Amino acid sequence: MMGILSILLFAGPLTTVSAADGPDLDSLQRVVDSLREIAEERIYENDDAEYDTLIQFEQKAHGGTIKITHSPDDIVQMGGDVIVDATTRVRGDAVALGGNMTVHGIVEGDAVAIGGSLYLEPGSHVKGDAVSIGGRVKKSESASVGGEIVSIGPGMGSILPWIYDTERTMAERIGSVIRSSFIGYLLIFFLILIFVDLFGGATDRACTYVAGDVVKSGLVGFLILLLTPVIIGVLAVTVIGLPVIPLYLLGLVVVFFWGMVAVSLEAGRVWGTRILPNLSHARWLALLGAVLLTLPKYAGKLLAAIGGPLHIVGWSLSVVGSVILFVAICVGMGSLVMSKLGRRSMEWTDRDESAIDPVDPDEPDQGSGLPAAD
Repeated sequence: MMGILSILLFAGPLTTVSAADGPDLDSLQRVVDSLREIAEERIYENDDAEYDTLIQFEQKAHGGTIKITHSPDDIVQMGGDVIVDATTRVRGDAVALGGNMTVHGIVEGDAVAIGGSLYLEPGSHVKGDAVSIGGRVKKSESASVGGEIVSIGPGMGSILPWIYDTERTMAERIGSVIRSSFIGYLLIFFLILIFVDLFGGATDRACTYVAGDVVKSGLVGFLILLLTPVIIGVLAVTVIGLPVIPLYLLGLVVVFFWGMVAVSLEAGRVWGTRILPNLSHARWLALLGAVLLTLPKYAGKLLAAIGGPLHIVGWSLSVVGSVILFVAICVGMGSLVMSKLGRRSMEWTDRDESAIDPVDPDEPDQGSGLPAAD
């Protein structure tokens, strides 16, 4: 905790909003000093079986939120949200590190949310300062603050991206990730039904370029993405080129999704069969491959939604997952272009069982060469 406070002290405030005529940095210094004193105190229990100083590390009660219903001297919650109940009087300071704080009752000292927002509900009262670092202070009309209202660092998320979404609870964040993942996999399955079940032969021929020359396919796909703004700009300055822009964008979208399906199918063949050796249907191989390619990103988003120390781990994993997806998209798009939209296959790949014979682009498609899907 002292390391976090040291960083904040040296970084300095980015933005300050005060209830008085101007920002009072002395009040922030008092808050930091209070935090330092709280962190150095030992946890001990008094005769009333209540903590005089309540310090929680990643307590997961109430779904990751600690609800204070008794009256401790101070509260420090690390890695979660804090709710001060309407019947609660905190005799000292209340601090949430890496989470939001919601005050319904009374805080006789300072109320501080670091890496989250501070919500002062109707009827609440903070006798000291109300401070949010990395979020904002939202005060209802009937709430009262005896000291300064200080909001430091709105926009710190762009500098410190592990400061997570402070406007929603952990359950809402997790629900949002699950919903977006479910919708994403439904879209992927729909694309697989189109490009594997209906255009299986062309997709399989594109896969030979994924397996046979993944580096070249990736470079071609990257060049397509890199040159797209230039191509659109050139088309936009010509009368003949303007009507071509929508057609080009439509083709780019088709190649984008089709290439992703081709890469997913090849990933299912190479890695998916190691997990499920008996899986042979092309449709399910492509779906399993898509899950493997997107799993790091979705898993990272889920960990980030939990918050606390897991958030930086989840954010890092999500970045790695995004890089994996970008590389997969480049490889897929390049394989589609090099195979002339699946009209020809690579003459040699290192695959033995799943390699298909080269197909003459002038001959009609004789079938997918893929295992039939149920």
